[in-house]
This record gives sequence, C-alpha cells and structure tokens, in this order.
Amino acid sequence: MSNELPVRVVPNFLSIVECAAWIDYINELERSRPQDFTKYESSDGYRIALQFGEQIAGRRTLDDIPEKELEIRNIFSRIVKETGSAFSDINELFVSTFWLAKQYPGSVIHFHEDTDGGADSHIVYSSLVYLNSQADGGELRFPRFGYTYTPRAGDLVVFDTQQAGMHGVMKIFEERYSLPVWMTRDPSLKL
Repeated sequence: MSNELPVRVVPNFLSIVECAAWIDYINELERSRPQDFTKYESSDGYRIALQFGEQIAGRRTLDDIPEKELEIRNIFSRIVKETGSAFSDINELFVSTFWLAKQYPGSVIHFHEDTDGGADSHIVYSSLVYLNSQADGGELRFPRFGYTYTPRAGDLVVFDTQQAGMHGVMKIFEERYSLPVWMTRDPSLKL
C-alpha cells in the first residue's frame, strides 16, 4: 500500500490464538452481561459493542473488566507505538475510546467520519484489530481514496482520522469481531 494513503495495515498484529480468545471473551460477555452492551439495531442489521472511554455514556472504564485490563493495556501500548511509527508521528498519543465489537450477518456500517462532524474532533487516529477474517463481504472502504481493505484475522488497520474522512463497512455475511480503538493527543481523555 502506498504511504500516501492515510491508512496503514499491520499484518498479524495479534496471533490467531489471541484472536480466538478475544472472540470467546466477547461471546461470554454477551451471554453473561448483555445489559452492558450498546445495541445498534436497524433495517441495516444488528451489531453490539461494549464501549469504554470518557465520552461513553456511563463512562465505562477498564475496571469493569479487570481480568483483561493488563492485556488490553498491552494492546493499547502496541497500537500507539505502531501508529506513531506508521505515520512518523512523534507526538504523544493516548487511547481515548475502546470497544469490544460484534456485528451480525446482514449488518452494514454506513459511511461516516469518526470525528462525528466535529463532536469528537480530539480523535486523531482510529484503529481496528480484526479478530476474524471475512470470506465475503465486510470490507472496510475509504471512498475518498478508492481504498478497500478485506478483514483478516489478527490484522491491525490504523488511519489518520482527519485525512481518511468517510469510511464504512460493507454488508457482512458472517459474524465480524473487532477491537476498535481511537486515539487522541489530549491526556485528559486517556482511558
């Protein structure tokens, strides 16, 4: 991929074994704590997310999943390091928001910007750790650049939120699991 694109892919960021463990964890939380998940249900499908961060209603923190906090913080550290390196960004970055996400077959995520029209202008980088591959559908598209990424288990996709602009996820034909992580330069929003 050209370095002119504001999107970078880090293959095999997580191992297949790590990905499977995260999928099992998300499914177990969905069974045991369904009330903790934000549900997105519409004519465009169904998806859920357990959301963490200062901007999230209820301000859920990693204290809510202490059994995974150390592992998550390690992932955050690695994502921040990979992001700084991939974009030659020497500024200090902080994770502000994190989701454990699951989409169900038939769902779509329409084109949108992660800055929510300026409401979340503090977000400078967005990233996704894909926990499972998609044989058909579920592609992440950036129409401004004509770039499409097909999810592969273990890959990390990072993009400059301002530069990348609109992006969306095409229709999914099988369950899709990911760990979305958003980064800021504002230490007061650190998760």
